[in-house]
Amino acid sequence: SVFQTHLPPTACMPLYKPFPKFIPRPVITIFIGLFIMVWLTMMTTALTGALCGNPDKPDAKRLRGCNISIPLGNLLPGDDHKKASLYLQRGILRANAGATDLARADMAEALDRATRGQPHRAIQIWAEAQRYQQDIKDAWKRGERPMMQGRDSYSWLAELFLRILTEPAGSPAKRIWAEVVMKAEGG
Repeated sequence: SVFQTHLPPTACMPLYKPFPKFIPRPVITIFIGLFIMVWLTMMTTALTGALCGNPDKPDAKRLRGCNISIPLGNLLPGDDHKKASLYLQRGILRANAGATDLARADMAEALDRATRGQPHRAIQIWAEAQRYQQDIKDAWKRGERPMMQGRDSYSWLAELFLRILTEPAGSPAKRIWAEVVMKAEGG
């Protein structure tokens, strides 16, 4: 017939074998299932974390994003100091909503995580951030993440201070943050 080919039967086989024969299918299925669960957790954490810090969204929606991202992020191993900005953002949102005790707890957690348990350094970095306040605000408006010179090991803490500086003067979040920092310095 015209449609018959004269290729050997092995020519139609794939060039690779997807899984080795010695790995049973249930093990492969379990591995793929675990991978998907971890991947979904990471993606959900990343997307809700981005929502948490998005100033274009309503505060209630941002707070929901923070409330989802923080517990999911804590399930995954990693650098706790990187999660400090989520705690601070949630603390700011809670302070602006009037939940001062919850805001204070979140801000204290952010400070502790950012300093890796050494919040006594907070006042020194706070003073340095105050000196460069206008430059910092301009950088944040441009969407840049400013870094403070000579403080690489404390850049996460500096980022928290820089974020607080963008809050309006007299805001509840700024007042609560100052209380948390002063308490950490005294303790």
